[in-house]
Amino acid sequence: MDQTIRVEGLIVSCVRRGGKTRMVVEINGKYVPTDKHVFLLTDPSLKTLKQLNFFYAICKDIGKHIGEHFEDIKASFKKTIGVETLKYATRNEMIELIELAIEFCKKHEIPLSKKTIHQMDADKHVDICLHYKVCLLCGKAADSHHVDVIGMGRDRVSVDIQYPYLKKIPLCREHHTEVEASGVSTFIKKHHLEDYKQYFERSKVDNQSKFVK
Repeated sequence: MDQTIRVEGLIVSCVRRGGKTRMVVEINGKYVPTDKHVFLLTDPSLKTLKQLNFFYAICKDIGKHIGEHFEDIKASFKKTIGVETLKYATRNEMIELIELAIEFCKKHEIPLSKKTIHQMDADKHVDICLHYKVCLLCGKAADSHHVDVIGMGRDRVSVDIQYPYLKKIPLCREHHTEVEASGVSTFIKKHHLEDYKQYFERSKVDNQSKFVK
């Protein structure tokens, strides 16, 4: 039976001859095409399935928290940016919808489920965890692990206010202690945080600041 699969790749070249188009596509991974596979070409400007599922997940979390139906939440956000249907929504429109929904959650202190948070990219994940003060790894109540060293004996709250650009990572007490004991490299490898490596590296500002020990 024929299989319809979805793969992503880079079109290296495209030649049209005799009414037919020949494409050379570079695909990551070990996928090996067969003559039974059917490929679907999609408009790269259109929304992705990942974006759609993420937006739906946020709307469901909001609806569950405030007691309104998922469809009503979704319709409200679509109306805000002037989108009638998501069937032909563009990637940029989906980005706008997702950002709008996340900001709504932050403004109204609406908790997102772990399943929803795990669909976020690294930037959004760190931002939402810092906002809700929950651990990046386990979701427990978190302190801010100061990636940029602030020095011994300093009041962390006043430093955060005076120097908001200093990098922080939301970690619970257990994981906070672990990263300081094991070191960043070991911690990242153990918890598979390769996508978050940049968040654990000290900023250039800190390397030249008076806070460095």
